[in-house]
Amino acid sequence: MREIEGYSIMVTWVSAMKFKITTLSENHVAPSGKNLIAEHGLSFYIAAGKRRILFDTGQNLAITHNAEVLDIDLSKIDAVVLSHGHYDHTGGLKSLLTCNCSCRLYAHPDVFSPKVKAKDTNYKYIGIPIKKDYIEERVLDLRLSKTSEEIAPGIKTSGEIPLKNDFEQVESGFYTKNGNQIYPDILADDQALILESNQGTVVLLGCSHRGVINTLTHVVSLTGKSQIHCILGGLHLGKASDRKLKKIIDKLREFDIDKIGVGHCTGIRAFIALSNAFKENVFFNYVGNVMEF
Repeated sequence: MREIEGYSIMVTWVSAMKFKITTLSENHVAPSGKNLIAEHGLSFYIAAGKRRILFDTGQNLAITHNAEVLDIDLSKIDAVVLSHGHYDHTGGLKSLLTCNCSCRLYAHPDVFSPKVKAKDTNYKYIGIPIKKDYIEERVLDLRLSKTSEEIAPGIKTSGEIPLKNDFEQVESGFYTKNGNQIYPDILADDQALILESNQGTVVLLGCSHRGVINTLTHVVSLTGKSQIHCILGGLHLGKASDRKLKKIIDKLREFDIDKIGVGHCTGIRAFIALSNAFKENVFFNYVGNVMEF
C-alpha cells in the first residue's frame, strides 16, 4: 500500500521472468571446460520457468556432446529459435530432431533460402543442411514470420531487422540462389532474441549480419526501453574497418549496456577494441558459460 497526496493506492509489483542462459556451442572452450568441445557455431540454452528454449543449434559437432556433459536434456526443449539460415547456427537440428519431435521452431521465412558463399571462382553451400519437409515432419509446429513473435512470457524474437543507418550493411560475399541465378543475400532472416529480465533487457545475437546497432535500435523500438542490460553472441566484425568499429562503439554507448559478451564471428580485433572502450563490461563468451538474469 502506498499513500500519494492523501490517496491510498494498492500497488502490485509484477516481477519479470528469471532466465538461466547456458552457452552450448561456441568457437572456444574455457581451460576449465571439463570435457566440453568447441566448434565454429553458436547455440544458447535458455531455462525460463518451466520453458526450455534453444536459440540456434550450432554446427552439429558439439550440441549433443555438450548437452550431455552439462546435464541438459535436449528432448525437453519445447521451442527452437533460429537467428538465420547458415549451417553453423542450424546444423544441430539434425541431432535435436532425432530425440525431440515436440518442439516448435521459430524463424524468418527466408531461413530456408539456398544460401551460398563465394569461394574463389566457385560457390559453397552454407545454408541449412536439412530439407524443409524433413523438419516440417518432425517439429510440432513450424512458425515462419517476418515480425516479432512471442516465444514465452518475457521472450520474443526481433523479427526482421530494418537497415536504418549508413555504416552497417550486410557483408559482401553472401549469396542466395533462385534456380540457376545467384543474387547477393541481404540476410533478411537475420534476427535476435529479446529477454525481459529483472535486471533489464537481454539481447541474444546470432551473427548480427544486419548490424548490431540496427539490431539494438530495433529492439528498443519493440520494447520501448532505451537501455540494454546485456548483449550476448556474435557481432560479425572480423572485416570491419577502423572507422566502422569506432562508429559502432560510439553508438553502443547510447544504449548504456552493462554487459557485452562476444564470441563466434565477432573477431579478435573487434573484441580488443570493445574491451578498450568498455573495459570490464566486455567479456569473451565460451562453451559452458552460464549467466543468470
